[in-house]
Parts: sequence; C-alpha cells; structure tokens
Amino acid sequence: MNRPLKVAYVAADMFPGGNERQVLELAQRLPRDRFRTDLIIFRPMVGEWLPSPPVGVRHLGMAAQGDASLLRTTARSMGGIARYLRAVRAGRYDIVDARLFHGYVLAGLTKPLSGVPILVAGRRSLGE
Repeated sequence: MNRPLKVAYVAADMFPGGNERQVLELAQRLPRDRFRTDLIIFRPMVGEWLPSPPVGVRHLGMAAQGDASLLRTTARSMGGIARYLRAVRAGRYDIVDARLFHGYVLAGLTKPLSGVPILVAGRRSLGE
C-alpha cells in the first residue's frame, strides 16, 4: 500500500480522562507519512480537548448524558447509528479503533455494515 493508513478512533465523548488523553496522543503523534487519523465521537468536544490538525473530528450528534442514558438513546436512535455508518463509510477507513463501552458496542454491532476491514475493540479502562 503506497498511501497512509486511515484510522478512526471511536468514543462516546472526549471529556478529560486517561483514555481520552491516550486517544489524542496517538492520533496526533502517529507518523503523518504512514497514518491519517480522525476521531468519531458521539458528543461534541469543547475547550482544550479540541485536537489540533491534522486530526479530524466527526460528531454524531448524540446528546445523551451518562452511561445508561447514552446507551438507551443510541439504541433508540437509528439516526445516530446511520450517522455513524455514513461517517465510517465516507472516511474509507482501514482501521477503526473503538474505545470504551459505547464505542466498541456501536462499532462491533455495525462492523458487518461499515465496510471497515479491521476493528480494534476491547476494554481499556480500570473503571467498573
């Protein structure tokens, strides 16, 4: 492959925390000649957490609060799932790296429909 790999990091949000810092560090520090990175997040980012270019950000417009309500809102919102699928297909990603529960549930459930060849997903948190 002669072009950079396109990687999308999927997460519910990017509020300050350990996982969020890891995602931003990875997205911003991967070698630009080998990788192009985007964040696909359920809710908008604010303040100091906005990544600097060349990292792209795609918001899915899911505005729920809290873990349980976010999952219920996502399950009820076919529009949110459709926006995720459109974002992934439009990005033509080689790899989707789904973070934390909501990210990897959405990415895992939609993988057969997304067209992404590689999905990286798993628990990366010490929280319960």
